[in-house]
Amino acid sequence: MDEQLKEAFATALDLEVEEIEENCSQDDLEDWDSLGHLNLISEIEKTFKVKITMDEVMEMTSYVKVKKVVNSHLEKVSN
Repeated sequence: MDEQLKEAFATALDLEVEEIEENCSQDDLEDWDSLGHLNLISEIEKTFKVKITMDEVMEMTSYVKVKKVVNSHLEKVSN
């Protein structure tokens, strides 16, 4: 799942996968602005076939937080 998530970040933010680190946040990545955030949400929804809520969109400000939200959706699907 980590590799897919990093690929989603890279695609949405026009970066190389190697540039995505576990501890990165909106403050660290120049292209992770408001438009980049919408691109990221769209890419995550497409990649993982999940629907992100507006509350989740607002809390997804770092790689760790994004991963937590995606994991919560994937756990719901597997149960």
